[in-house]
Amino acid sequence: MEARDPWQLELFEAYQIAVEAREALRGQSSHAHQVREYDETCSEIEQDLIRTMSEPSRGQISSG
Repeated sequence: MEARDPWQLELFEAYQIAVEAREALRGQSSHAHQVREYDETCSEIEQDLIRTMSEPSRGQISSG
């Protein structure tokens, strides 16, 4: 997927960071709670990305 505006790019970058952090902690039982938190964060970012990708780009919205 390609970002259509800076906000989408920020979401993609936040998602990448969250996934990388989650994967670094996965498998370490002492970090199970943090992995669940990152799972939730990733899910929330995924929903934001889906929502923004289905909306018209802010620059494409006509002013009337």
